[in-house]
Amino acid sequence: MTQAPPFKLAPVGGKFDVARIMPWVARNYGVSQTRQLAEMARLAIPPYRMTPDEYVRYALFRPDLTMEDKRRFVSERAGVALNIRLSPPQARMSAIAAFKHRSRWYIGGAGLPMPEIRAIFLPEGPAGNLHHLPDAAAIADWLRSEGAVPCFGKPVDGTYSIGGAAIVGVEDAGKTLRLGNDTTIGTEEFAASVITNFRSGYLFQPILRMHPVLAPYCGTAAGSMRVVTLWGAGGPEVLYTGFKLPPQGGMVDGPTRGHPSAFGVVDPSSGLLVRSQYNNRMNLEAVTHAPATGLPLEGLVLPDMAAALALACAAHRLFPTHGIFGADVILTDTGPVLNEMNISPTHSIYQRGADRALMNPDFAPRLQEAERLVAERLAARRRVY
Repeated sequence: MTQAPPFKLAPVGGKFDVARIMPWVARNYGVSQTRQLAEMARLAIPPYRMTPDEYVRYALFRPDLTMEDKRRFVSERAGVALNIRLSPPQARMSAIAAFKHRSRWYIGGAGLPMPEIRAIFLPEGPAGNLHHLPDAAAIADWLRSEGAVPCFGKPVDGTYSIGGAAIVGVEDAGKTLRLGNDTTIGTEEFAASVITNFRSGYLFQPILRMHPVLAPYCGTAAGSMRVVTLWGAGGPEVLYTGFKLPPQGGMVDGPTRGHPSAFGVVDPSSGLLVRSQYNNRMNLEAVTHAPATGLPLEGLVLPDMAAALALACAAHRLFPTHGIFGADVILTDTGPVLNEMNISPTHSIYQRGADRALMNPDFAPRLQEAERLVAERLAARRRVY
C-alpha cells in the first residue's frame, strides 16, 4: 500500500500516567500518595482486579467515595468474569453472535430489522446467497459498479469500531474513493487494505441515516445506542442504555486518533440523555456538548426509545443461553435498526458515562438473579441432553 489504511486498526486511547497523576491527586484532593497506593493494592486483589489505570480512570481517589463505593466499580477483568458467569462460553452461540453476516441471517431471518449485506469478502469462500467478493480485484470492481456507493464497510468480526469506513463517493473514473471523513484513497489501495488487514472477512452495507433529532449531534458518523439486557425471570429486560456520541470528523462512533468520542447514559423510560463522559477522560467532568458538532447536550431526548428497547430485548430472546447481551441499535430516519450484537459487553462505558459503579444497589441484585437463572437453565438443558 502506498498510503496508510483509511480506517483505524487498533483501539484508540492510551493509559493514564498514574505516577504523574498521584502527586496531583495529593495536592488537589488531600489524599496522600501512600493512601492512594494502599487503596490501589486493596482493589487489585480478586475479585476486584482493578488496575492502577482504572483506579485513576474512574477517579476512585475521591475522598467522598467509601471503600465499599469503590469496590462496586467493576474492572475490565472483573467485568469479563461477570459476563462469563452470565453467559458461560460452553453455552454461548458465539459462532452466530460474533460474526455479523451470520447474525444477520439468524436475527434478520427472525424478522428483526438489520442492515442489508450488499457484498462480502470471506476468505473461506461464498456463504449462502450473499454477493461474494473473492479478492482485492473483485472488491475494487464492485466499489466501482453502479449503485454500490454510498456504502459502509466493516470487518465481519470487528469491535471498537476497528475497520469501519463510510464510502460516500467514487471519483476519477472509479480510481478514487471519497470517504465519510472527507478524505480520499485509491480504490485499489482500499481493496488491498481490506484483504491485508481483515483476514476473517469484510462486508459492505448501506449507510444508515440518523433520525433527524440526532443527526445534528453526530456530524459525519452514525451514533449507535448501546442497550445492555439481562435475562430475568420473564425473559430479556433492559439493564442500562446509552448513546455513543461520535468524534469530530469521524466515520464511526468510536474514538479516532486525536478526536475522542463520548458515551452518554440514557434514562430508558424517558429517553433523556442524563450524563456523558469522554472516552479518554477521568470521571471528574461531564461532557456538556456533542464532540462532533459542539451542540449542547442538555435536554436531548432520544426518539423511538420504546421501539429500540423492544428490538434489543427481542434480539436477546433469540439467544436463550446468554444471560447478558449488548445490542447496538441505530435510531435511523426510518426507525430503529439492530446494527450489531455483543456477547460480552464492556461495562466501562456505563461506569464512565454515568459516573456510577455497575454493581450499584439497583443493578447488583438483578445481576445476581440473572446469574442464578442462567445456572438453572443450563442445568435443565443438561438434564434434557
